[in-house]
Amino acid sequence: MGNEISIDISGIKASSRNTWILRGFITFCAVLSLVMGISSGFKLGTGVTAVLPGALIGGFLFQFLLRKKKSAIIGYVAFLVAAAAAGIAMMNQVGNGFAKLANDVLTTVNKNMAMANLMFVVDESTAKTDELITVILLSFVSAAVMALIIRARLNLLASLLVFLAVTLPMIYKGDGSAVWLMLGLVSVVLIMYVGNVHGNITADMYVHLGICMAVIAGLTMAVYMFMAYSPLQVVDDIKTNMQYHGENVIYGKSDYPEGKFSRYDDTIITGEERLQIRMSQPKQMYMRGFVGSKYTEDGWEDSDLKIYGGDYEGVFEWFSSNDYSPLANLSAYVTQSAENGGEAADNSIYVEISNISARRKYQYVPECVTYSSLENLYAPKNDVNFRSQGLGRETDYFFDMVDVINNDYKAIYGEKWYQDQTGDKIFHDSENVYGTFARKYYEDIPDDMREYFDSHVPNAGQKMNPFDAIKVVRDYMAGQMSYRNDADEYTGDEDFVIEMLDGHKAGYSAHFATVATMLFRYYGIPARYVEGYLVNPVAGSDVISVTDEDSHAWVEIYAGGLGFIPIEVTPGYYSEDDDTGKGNTDSGTTPQTIPPEPEDQQEDNGGGGGSMETVLLIGYIILGLIALFIVVLIIRRIVCAIVRRKRMNDPDNEKSIAASGDYMAALMAYQKKKLEDNISPQLLDLLRRYKFSRYIPTADDAKFVRESALEMKKNVVHEENILSRIKMGFWNAIR
Repeated sequence: MGNEISIDISGIKASSRNTWILRGFITFCAVLSLVMGISSGFKLGTGVTAVLPGALIGGFLFQFLLRKKKSAIIGYVAFLVAAAAAGIAMMNQVGNGFAKLANDVLTTVNKNMAMANLMFVVDESTAKTDELITVILLSFVSAAVMALIIRARLNLLASLLVFLAVTLPMIYKGDGSAVWLMLGLVSVVLIMYVGNVHGNITADMYVHLGICMAVIAGLTMAVYMFMAYSPLQVVDDIKTNMQYHGENVIYGKSDYPEGKFSRYDDTIITGEERLQIRMSQPKQMYMRGFVGSKYTEDGWEDSDLKIYGGDYEGVFEWFSSNDYSPLANLSAYVTQSAENGGEAADNSIYVEISNISARRKYQYVPECVTYSSLENLYAPKNDVNFRSQGLGRETDYFFDMVDVINNDYKAIYGEKWYQDQTGDKIFHDSENVYGTFARKYYEDIPDDMREYFDSHVPNAGQKMNPFDAIKVVRDYMAGQMSYRNDADEYTGDEDFVIEMLDGHKAGYSAHFATVATMLFRYYGIPARYVEGYLVNPVAGSDVISVTDEDSHAWVEIYAGGLGFIPIEVTPGYYSEDDDTGKGNTDSGTTPQTIPPEPEDQQEDNGGGGGSMETVLLIGYIILGLIALFIVVLIIRRIVCAIVRRKRMNDPDNEKSIAASGDYMAALMAYQKKKLEDNISPQLLDLLRRYKFSRYIPTADDAKFVRESALEMKKNVVHEENILSRIKMGFWNAIR
């Protein structure tokens, strides 16, 4: 055995002198991109200077300790003791720092939500210093954990953690930093590329690895800049569809198009149950879900966040301090009416809702919810709706609502106490401020549409009373448009509303609600587009079953004092002589949406639950991750082959023979054979003389060993099956 040639089974000679340094660098990159990716995505008050010490020192220190088992155990135990001691000694500072970080996250997640009170109390006098200390400690802890994961060769786990940290905050909030995204993806490549290398990394491998990292970084930056700043419409469509289908996976498929004009002809109705509702006093409700505030050429969108800044910065926090919310304005008005001799009666109805299969992105709530019920619901999305900020797992919820008799809002509009401002001062002050806000941001229409209305609609150019405008809008649309389930696809050649009135002239509730919203705005009435469910109780039933057939679209207009109230505009859903805006209690008798597809197609579409779409999207994600993994393996194989070829053809004969011998040893180890038993006596003698004597090999010796190695590779490949050949080439990188 003394003469046995012993060479590492890897294609790279075994040595641990510099691998811990490389692992330390990888750990540093991974921790820096992970922490800063989260920080930039959620806009934490964390600078890179606070993360650098822990990521840099911790990355190299822990990889140095992990070289040997004994030093790793001693080092990690010492670190845990030191971290615990520091945490105890600085308990107040660390606790305050964690509270500040948590509040920073909540501020971003709930940005512009009508919630002034955060979950944690923070001592602002020392908040910045305490946050800095906490971030440094977290960076060291992250480095310790990441170093352990990388050293244990849990490469997929490490890559997944970094990838999620730099991408999810950007997807979730549409924000982040291209720098940390780029560094994160480079870290993923480093982890996957170097993670399987056993032994010394030579200088030429560093060069190739650097080139690979530069290419990945360049491609990442190019794709990011293109996706973020490209003027091409196709890019916006891709981003919109990615978000829509991603939300379908998380929340379930929407029964309605969520304001996207291109999806107005895609609504599929199957009769599947969506909600179960119990009410202490059953009555008709318009259950608000999606709300479109901003009209664009592609459809309805959320208002720009900037409208909640500027003159209105902090206004919603002020509302909350007044126990006022625009989403509970109607209930506050009814209470004031009852207390000040108005027509409204302060009668409360208790409602319980179970979400069976409706889109969990929203909690479906009517316009008359009480302020005291808000704490039982999702955080209010500004003045718009109740939207999940997580995975939407809340399937059961409850609230109280006021009862406006027969939903007759006209009967209580503009009462004397409101006109004279003799009600509660806080209510009047809050409602007046919000009324100004609504009139500023919910009356916007495009110039070309305004010009079209000037020459086509009745009462052109006039500002109208909200309840006078209802009949005008309904009558005009009834004369211009007809109700039809199978609406034509929007071509996009001209403005959607103009195309509806001049071209298609037909549609269902989504089309009518879109046109009506812009008409109300034209008449000087704040209005917005709404999708959700129209609930009509069935006599004698304790439980109201709401199906996708009850999905509907309508308009909400702002009536001074009342706030935003639902207005029915779809023919067949209101009485011809009605001017109050309410719908018929039997309005569900007229189908308003596209009918079900044939039974043999329903399974493919997945109905409202989007099951097939969910499966397909998950499949695409898995295929994408597999493709990324394969690309990394291919790059790794190419680099290893280049390095191996360069070393085997080295002008230095000794280095060439060493590289060729290493390669033959790796091939034999793959087949679980001994090298000395599977080479010719001449080759064995040459290798022994080279290894155990002072023999100086010639160029012919180097060529002979190199050719023998290549011949051995051919034989090994020939002996293995196709799966084994793939494993040799891409996993072991020895082919």
